[in-house]
Amino acid sequence: MALVSKESRNDEVGPIADAIAAIWQEIDDVLSGVIGKGGVAALFQRSVRLASEQHPWLECVQGGVQKIVDLSELRSVVERQDAASAKSGGDALLLAFRELLVSLIGPLLSEQLLGSVWARAMRGPSPTKPTP
Repeated sequence: MALVSKESRNDEVGPIADAIAAIWQEIDDVLSGVIGKGGVAALFQRSVRLASEQHPWLECVQGGVQKIVDLSELRSVVERQDAASAKSGGDALLLAFRELLVSLIGPLLSEQLLGSVWARAMRGPSPTKPTP
């Protein structure tokens, strides 16, 4: 997945953390209306557990039973990584979530609910133009 625009410097972690948090905010916004904030948080926590097998630093995101997805905590944990680890871990977390969601509701409903989010995650955010 492409978590940052190509214009971002490869060693900048801030834009990566922002992109990851933005994608998770979109996921939370879409799915909360269907399965509730607690349901999204449960799927997120399971995804963290799965992704942390390859990226142990993600375990820091798990804070017990959460009723919401804590994006500030996620952003903080990502920002403590180097850029390559942040990208790789962010991708792994999204992939784990996507696979988990597909296993629960099927590929068609998953695509119907989050297709636009997956598409943005794959191509990365649109570059922002500096304001004069």
